[in-house]
Amino acid sequence: MTKYTSEIFLTVDAVVFGQGRDGKTSLLLIQRKNDPFKGKWALPGGFVEKDEDLETAAKRELQEETGLKVGKVEQLGTFGRPGRDPRGRMVSVAYLAHVDLEQAKITAGDDAGDAQWFAIDALPELAFDHKEIIELAIKQNTTRSSQPLTNVILSGVEVHNQLTFTKVKETCIYITDLKRTRAFYEGKLGLECLNEVEGRHIFFRAGTSVLLGFIAEATKNDTSLPPHFGYGQQHFAFECRKEDYDAWRKKIVDSGITILQDVEWPRGGRSFYFHDPDTNLAEIVEPGIWEW
Repeated sequence: MTKYTSEIFLTVDAVVFGQGRDGKTSLLLIQRKNDPFKGKWALPGGFVEKDEDLETAAKRELQEETGLKVGKVEQLGTFGRPGRDPRGRMVSVAYLAHVDLEQAKITAGDDAGDAQWFAIDALPELAFDHKEIIELAIKQNTTRSSQPLTNVILSGVEVHNQLTFTKVKETCIYITDLKRTRAFYEGKLGLECLNEVEGRHIFFRAGTSVLLGFIAEATKNDTSLPPHFGYGQQHFAFECRKEDYDAWRKKIVDSGITILQDVEWPRGGRSFYFHDPDTNLAEIVEPGIWEW
């Protein structure tokens, strides 16, 4: 039997896009502490450990070098052009992740001298072939109208895409009093009011999503858009960071709002329910309830 040996090494890289409040996209880079390319900016990444899954390796390297822990990454492509790394023949599998900039706290660690967010149209000089990797990620992101890249695997020049939604962007509830609704969501919960039209609607920002409150009758004869019209109690949930959950519960209680029920979900995560002034059923949840 022929015994095979190889001097080809396997690495992973993480392409992390961050979405800001202004809708602009940034890219997470690390400044290399060691040679090769010492002092140059690069994607977070490194060598795959023995018996380690590729996706696990990408998440581990990202957390070790930037302090950022993500739950979901998607394979972007495989890069193995000879000469891409002066240390020898390196084949890298790149993974893609999308995060909310407001919640993404980063700190340089491991062999990273620094970690920073860069606007995608103002990137510094990059190490290795990371410019090529990033260009592919940006191209695919643009082509898919800001949807996250899902199961994008580069094999030669063939790329397979799968459409997916990123989130529920808007949630609509029906209300009867704009002033009372604003006092509740802005005054007690601290949501930013984005827009208010007297006698018709009020909009609030919740992270990167929007909560719409409509006086239903006022939209019945609206010809500019389909009527946002309905009756009855609605249900929706705000997600908060795990470390903020207990503080949010205390804030609700301190605001004089009655908590209807606390729940610990079998799939992980906690939540609690309360009513708004129109008896819509609101919920605050920890991450984990709908993690896939």
